[in-house]
Amino acid sequence: MDSLFLLGVFSVFTVVVVIFSYFLIYLSNKKSFFIVWTIAWGFYVFRLVNLLLPAIDEAGKGNPLFSISSHIIEAISGTLLLYGSYSFLNKKGSCIWKVLCAAVSLYLITSTVLFSSASLVWQSFPVSVFTGWVHIWNGILFLINRQNKRIYTNVAGISFIFWGIHTIHYSIVLIFLPSFMSWFYIIDASLVFIILTTILLEYFHDIQNKWNCSEKNYNLLLENSEEAVVIARDGNIISINTKGEEISGYIKDELIGKPFINLIINNDQKTAMERHIKRQQGEDLPKFNTFRIIRKSGDIRWIECNSTVFYMDEQSATFNILRDITGKKKAEQELCESKRRLLTLMSNLPGMAYRCKNNPDRTMVFVSEGALKLTGYKPEEITDNNFSYSETIHAEDRQRVWTHIQSAVSESKSFELIYRVICKNGEKWVWEKGQIVIEDGNIIALEGFISDITERKKTETALMQSLMKYEIIFQANPVWITLNSLDEKKYFEANEAFLRDTGYLQEEVVGKTSKYIDTWVNPKIREMIFKQVKETGRIHNMEVQRKNRKGEIINALFSAELLNLEDQKVMISVTQNITTLKKMQEDRDSLNEQLQHSQKMESVGRLAGGVAHDYNNMLTVIIGYAEILLSGIEADSQEYKRINEILKAANRSANITRQLLVFARKQTIDPKVLDLNVTIDGMLTMLKRLIGENIELIWEPGKDLWQLKMDPSQIDQILVNFCVNSRDAIEYGGQILIRTENFVVDETISERYQGLVQGEYILLTFSDDGKGISKSAIDKIFDPFYTTKPVGKGTGLGLSIVYGIIKQNNGYIDVASAPNKGTTFKIYLPHYKSDGESDYQKYSDCNIESKGETILVVEDDASVRRTIEMILGGFGYNVLTAKNPKDACDIAKRHSGDIHLLLSDVIMPDLDGRGLAKMITKLSPGIKVLFMSGYTSDSFIREGLFYQGANFVEKPFSSKKLGLKLREVLERK
Repeated sequence: MDSLFLLGVFSVFTVVVVIFSYFLIYLSNKKSFFIVWTIAWGFYVFRLVNLLLPAIDEAGKGNPLFSISSHIIEAISGTLLLYGSYSFLNKKGSCIWKVLCAAVSLYLITSTVLFSSASLVWQSFPVSVFTGWVHIWNGILFLINRQNKRIYTNVAGISFIFWGIHTIHYSIVLIFLPSFMSWFYIIDASLVFIILTTILLEYFHDIQNKWNCSEKNYNLLLENSEEAVVIARDGNIISINTKGEEISGYIKDELIGKPFINLIINNDQKTAMERHIKRQQGEDLPKFNTFRIIRKSGDIRWIECNSTVFYMDEQSATFNILRDITGKKKAEQELCESKRRLLTLMSNLPGMAYRCKNNPDRTMVFVSEGALKLTGYKPEEITDNNFSYSETIHAEDRQRVWTHIQSAVSESKSFELIYRVICKNGEKWVWEKGQIVIEDGNIIALEGFISDITERKKTETALMQSLMKYEIIFQANPVWITLNSLDEKKYFEANEAFLRDTGYLQEEVVGKTSKYIDTWVNPKIREMIFKQVKETGRIHNMEVQRKNRKGEIINALFSAELLNLEDQKVMISVTQNITTLKKMQEDRDSLNEQLQHSQKMESVGRLAGGVAHDYNNMLTVIIGYAEILLSGIEADSQEYKRINEILKAANRSANITRQLLVFARKQTIDPKVLDLNVTIDGMLTMLKRLIGENIELIWEPGKDLWQLKMDPSQIDQILVNFCVNSRDAIEYGGQILIRTENFVVDETISERYQGLVQGEYILLTFSDDGKGISKSAIDKIFDPFYTTKPVGKGTGLGLSIVYGIIKQNNGYIDVASAPNKGTTFKIYLPHYKSDGESDYQKYSDCNIESKGETILVVEDDASVRRTIEMILGGFGYNVLTAKNPKDACDIAKRHSGDIHLLLSDVIMPDLDGRGLAKMITKLSPGIKVLFMSGYTSDSFIREGLFYQGANFVEKPFSSKKLGLKLREVLERK
């Protein structure tokens, strides 16, 4: 045999040995890549044998079947080697390689047909290239896909690459250098041997690493275990972890080699040893065993042990897992003790603890000893299945109890009931509190407690009746009753009267403090009350001011007492709402003030009226004679001037008397239908001169102003008095505003201003921006002789006169003022509803000379009578005079001609002017009447003489004024 054959045989032998090794390894670990490699190298051996056969048999040389089969075997072997490498390296095979392998396989099948006549070299070349690249790719996989790079991996990868290059060169050498074939066999065999050897070395190295890692993980797991692990052989400890040291209190060196039994206390050693022997003998024992050990410190711990027998170095050993259950044992002991105490407690409870089924009969599974006293039945009688607890429940309560329990069961809630039961010893009221017992999502029982509350029920019934009486009294009481905690000052309860008057709801009050429920006008009073109740225990009839939710003031009488309720100090307060009583009292006081003021004014008025009557008569005489004297003297003579001064003084005196009468509302007036705007227009020039240039007068007349019936001179007096007061109040210049407008007083306004009745009014507003009136002075400004001006600067009658004029004309006056804010007066004058035109100054320009008329003058004062006779005679009248009504009637009877006018005094001793006028009218039906007086009585005013068409001239009067009035009356149709 030549050297090529010998090398082939050697290669086959070597590969077969390796194949056998691979197969044995596969049988021991069942790794899939080993069986793949075994098959791959088997194909390789088959290829070698296929190549050696032609060398043995000369007839086989040049046979293409040997060559084609070798190519197919070589491709299959290379592909299987690559597949095994993918599996060894935990990689998935590439789809490209799979497609390529399929393509090569197709080529090999068709090559036998297509290239059967071709040279052997050209038939093998494509397969060699394919197989070479498979080996190269195999080498690349080993070089780039190993996580831990080792020399075996690198050598195998490089060898695969060289083998691939060698395989590709094989066909080239076969074509051009056939003499080198033997060397290629040597190279091929060497590379295959290296690959086989390095792959095995790499595998065994991995196994060693995994073993070392497993041992390391085992030790790490053992040391970090939450349980103590003890390994013993022949009863002696050979290994123990850290947890074992912790449980025993010893360190490893103190335990290794020592008998395990020494850790167990003497009382438990015998039992533990017997279990150990039985386990060694293979008997089936319970998995866990419990015993006690003595720690190094001397304290005893309960241990739960799980032991397993295993073989170590062909000798039996025990693997013991120890768990410290001292806490569990202690809990079990405490639980047993708790159960014992619970049973003792339940046997001493004044009632029955139970566990029953959730069925209509409520079959009892367990009842405590208290069942005998509660129901009269022994516990064993009740737990008998033939006993129905529901049958003991009163028939009227049975359905209610069952429905309530089932409702609680459906909502998984506890339940609480009060009902009646029929026991052996009679009917009783019981209280039951229970809950459902659930296991694995199913209701398995009801548990609870039932106690006898019969006596408590009787007490509650009596208490309830008492509380009902208290509640009725509490809620029906018309006064406020509240309960407050003395420390926190919170409301416990408030009755209906409190809620009704304050406007709060019960839920808004209860639990809140009296500071939060703001019903006190002055919170300091509330704090003082709580302090006084704490100190003295009570308060009686303190007058306070409370308020409701809207802020309205409520006057009240407050009383309180200190109570102790359930060890808590409580203040019960009673508040009587006296707002209505207070208002009635204020109204009564106001009426008394008005009565006193009216009486005072009446007294002053009577005094002023009595004086004015005689005083005006004298002034009439003085003025009359002065005018008569002046008419006969030259105007530039000294006597004229002196008599004129007498006349001026008399007129001033008459003005003072008139003011007194206006203040006392006794002034005789001559009202006329007028337009207030026209009257004020005529006064503006005089008012501007009166207030001075430094004050601006603003006049705002109302449009379409209603008619007013009033003496124009009274309008003048009102405006003059207001202007004088405003002038004095404005120090350095300012404004005065006069405004008129129509105004309707409705019910709301009438209630706000006492004395202002509903109706239509002309509103006269007079305001200034002066220094204003103080609060203390504003209530006195209409009092007579009250003034804030210095002595000599004012009489104190100005606003009193205004007040009298307004009241005399059924009007109303309101004032609003404050210091440094100015003053505003509002005068409400009644609307006079008449179609007649204004007659003010209607006759002011007519001739005052007589047209031959006869006038009957009746005056009880002789001086006045003579004065009037002289004045009328001077005008050319035929004058008849009488000193009293009787003489006047006699004259009227005797006089043969017509008497055109009766001029009579109003106040006379026997009969007043009105009575005389009636008598004279009967005697002379066509006679006209003109009254005169310096004072008009109350009865004369109350009868409304001047508002019924009567004519009047006020004393003292001038000759011209009397003449004008006579012509006015005589010529009126």
